[in-house]
Amino acid sequence: LNLLIDGMNRELRTLQASEARRAYVPVMFLQPQFVASQSAVRVSSSETPEVLRSSQFDANGGVRWDTRWGSSLAVRALTTPWYSDFAPTPLTTLEASVNQPLLRNGWGSGNLLEVVDLEIELQRSLFVEQLNALLGSVDAAYWQLAYAQADVEIKKRSRDRAQQQYDDTKENIARGLLAPGDIYVVEENLVIFEEQLLRSQEAVKLASLGLARLLQLEEAVDELSAADGLDRADAVVPTTQDALGVALRENSGIAAARIALRQSKVRLAHDRNQARPVLDFSASLGLNGLSEDYAESWGESLSAENPALRLGLYFEMPLVSGPYRARIDRADLQRKQQAERLRLAESDVAFDVRERLTQLDARVASLEFAKRRIDLAEKKLQTERDKYQRGLSTLTDLVRFQRDLDSALLSERRVRLDVAVLQARLAQAQ
Repeated sequence: LNLLIDGMNRELRTLQASEARRAYVPVMFLQPQFVASQSAVRVSSSETPEVLRSSQFDANGGVRWDTRWGSSLAVRALTTPWYSDFAPTPLTTLEASVNQPLLRNGWGSGNLLEVVDLEIELQRSLFVEQLNALLGSVDAAYWQLAYAQADVEIKKRSRDRAQQQYDDTKENIARGLLAPGDIYVVEENLVIFEEQLLRSQEAVKLASLGLARLLQLEEAVDELSAADGLDRADAVVPTTQDALGVALRENSGIAAARIALRQSKVRLAHDRNQARPVLDFSASLGLNGLSEDYAESWGESLSAENPALRLGLYFEMPLVSGPYRARIDRADLQRKQQAERLRLAESDVAFDVRERLTQLDARVASLEFAKRRIDLAEKKLQTERDKYQRGLSTLTDLVRFQRDLDSALLSERRVRLDVAVLQARLAQAQ
C-alpha cells in the first residue's frame, strides 16, 4: 500500500509538468469597452465654453501565443468608431505583432519547464528505489519463512527421535536391561526438543505474518508457505568490478542524485539569465482602415491600403547588481551541494556493494564447512550408535551426538539463509 501511495507521486509530477505549460498555451482574447466623455471647449475668452459630449466603443480581439522561448506572437483585429457631435470617423486595424526578448527571458532560459520535466524522472527513480526496497524485504521475508519451515522439520525429526529413544529406554528399563536412572537422560532430551519445536512453530507463524504484512494478505496468513526451499543452487559471487559496474549504472539512488544535479544546473542557468539586462525587440505590422464608412474602413484594412510598420527596442537594467549576484551564487552553491551529494551516493553504494560481496563470499565459503560438519556429525553419530550397541558408550553420549547432528543441520540451514538474504541485499545495493 505504501508503494501504491508513493507511486501516485509520479502521476502527480506528470500532471504538474503538464500544468506548468498553461502559460504557453495559445489564447483567444476579446476586449470590448464603452467610454463616454464630456469636455468644455472655449472658442474665445469672451464666450461661454461649449460643452461637447462623445462616446467611444472599442473592440479588440484576436489570438496570442506566449512561447517557452520567450517569444510572444499575436494577431488581432481592432476597431475604434467614434460617435459624437462631430462626424463619425470609424477606424479599423488588422495587426500582427511579435515580441522577442534578446537577453533576459529569451531563448528558453527564462522558464523552468526542464526542471519540472526532470521531476518526473526523479520521482520514477525514487519509486524504483522504494520498489527495490520492498522487493528486498519480501525476498528476505520469504527466505526467513523457508528457514523457519526447514527448522520445524528438523525439530520434528529430533522430537520424534527423542520420543522413540524415550519409549525404547522405558521398555528396556522394564525388562531390566537398563538402570532406572537412564530414563531421566532421554526424558530431558525429549523435553528439550518439545520446547524447541514449539518455538520453531512460533517462528513459522511470525515469519508468515511478516511476509503477509509486506504482501497485504491478512486473510491468507495461514495459507502462506515457501514453495522453494533453502536447498537451491549455491550462490555465485560476482567480481567486485562487475558488481560495482552494475551498481553505478543501475542504482536508483544514484540516478536520483544525478537528476537532482541536472535540475540544479538548469536552475543555475535560469538564475543567470534572470540577472541579465532586459533587451526586447518588438515588431508589428498594422493594416489600417481610415474611411468614415465602417464597411469601407474594413475593406481598406483587408486590402492593405494603409499599412503601418513598427519596430522597437526596450532596454532595462538594474542600477545595483548585488541581489542578482547573490541569486546566482546561491544557485551555484546549491549545484555544488548536489554534486557532492552525488559523490556521496556513489561512495555509499560502492561501500555497500563491497560489504555485501565480502559477507556473501564468506557465507558461501562457510556453506562448504557447514556441509562438512553435517557429514562429520552423521559419521560420529553412527560410530556412537555402534559403540552403544556394543556397550562401549553411554546413552548420555549418544544423546549428545544426536544433538550435535541437529545443531549441524540447523547451522547449515542458517548459512543458506544468510546467503539468500545477502544475495537480495546485494541486488538492492546494486
